[in-house]
Amino acid sequence: MTCTVEGCDSKAYKRQMCNAHYIRWRRHGDPSIQKHARYAAGQLCAVNDCGRPVLAKGFCKPHYERNAKYGDPLAGRPSTQVPQAVPRPRVPWPERFWQYVDKTDACWLWMGSLTKSATGEGYGQVRLDGRMQVAHRVSYEMARGAIPDGLTLDHLCRVRRCVNPDHLEAVTPRENWSRGISPMVAFSKQTHCKRGHPLSGDNVTMANGGKSRRCKACKRLAYWRKKEAL
Repeated sequence: MTCTVEGCDSKAYKRQMCNAHYIRWRRHGDPSIQKHARYAAGQLCAVNDCGRPVLAKGFCKPHYERNAKYGDPLAGRPSTQVPQAVPRPRVPWPERFWQYVDKTDACWLWMGSLTKSATGEGYGQVRLDGRMQVAHRVSYEMARGAIPDGLTLDHLCRVRRCVNPDHLEAVTPRENWSRGISPMVAFSKQTHCKRGHPLSGDNVTMANGGKSRRCKACKRLAYWRKKEAL
């Protein structure tokens, strides 16, 4: 089958046209256009208000590519008129802090970001003055002023995310630790060992560099049991 363009005897390639006429049809929309007589110098894109020089099919390069891809020179691109975002009103600092607080009948729970904790739920945290700070400390300082040097805040309610100033007390780090519920705290408050021997006076020896107590009576029992088993 030969090319259907008048005066062409070449073999048909696509759409009943030879390769050369098919390419001219793809580029210019007219297979009979002369190879060297395409567009007049200075001819502009057929799209209104474009103003770019013609590349092919009466369109500039961007409109030609959109027309080839979507079948419409104006398709495939969002509007250049981007609506301006309406700036949100700046919320004053105290209101911005308390909007993250759920004031229940007991605790004031922080609903924002929390610190990571290996034992479960962490403390509330908030960005202030360009850095992250602990939320319950910020709440205490807003209500009662600066925390005295050398003191830390103890949660009387034992709820870490609580920011109620009435549930916070400034105490020494040692006092804060002694009020905890960890196994080490429970052991430090223990007055007798598991066999009933007193953990005081001459019956106590210190271990682990003075950090833990050992019962001498239990130690002697373990010694004689081991000796009798030999």
